[in-house]
Amino acid sequence: MNPATYVSVVLLPASTDSNALIECSHAITVAAKCMSSLSAIAIPHLTITRFAAPAEALPELKQEMYQFADSITSLHSWGLRFTPDAHQNEMWVDLQFLKSPSLSELQASIAKTDFAHKYAIHNKQGDIYLPHCTLTILEGKIIPVLDISSFNLFHRDFEGLRLAVGINGDHLTLATAQFV
Repeated sequence: MNPATYVSVVLLPASTDSNALIECSHAITVAAKCMSSLSAIAIPHLTITRFAAPAEALPELKQEMYQFADSITSLHSWGLRFTPDAHQNEMWVDLQFLKSPSLSELQASIAKTDFAHKYAIHNKQGDIYLPHCTLTILEGKIIPVLDISSFNLFHRDFEGLRLAVGINGDHLTLATAQFV
């Protein structure tokens, strides 16, 4: 399936946090060979639920998500996770977030919507769901030595998160987003 055939329900960080995530992603990109980094065409986000659905279904998804618009406005970050891709020579670099009860409830509620009954869910759900924001994808499995503490991304609350829907691009980046 073409990656552009995925639509997602996401949380978008406030602009100052989004800019810090982009700057951190860029710093990693400069320090190592990267396949992608966050930018205006790869929007910083935390995926809640991703569906295999055509882009034309986005207005329908957005309409169903209005009921959840104010569900979550804050999440706590706790550190980085490096995940090797078993099939590719890639390493995903993610900023991890604590899974709050409200985030779990929101994900479960989305899975019960009419949209979820119409289109297949294509991301981890429930206990195996790990909320994160992918910063970059490294080529190879070598992790660069880099101090990114100055970006103030770890062990803090990200306030002002907003629910949005969007269309996924290459490597499941978020290519477009619309606030709910």
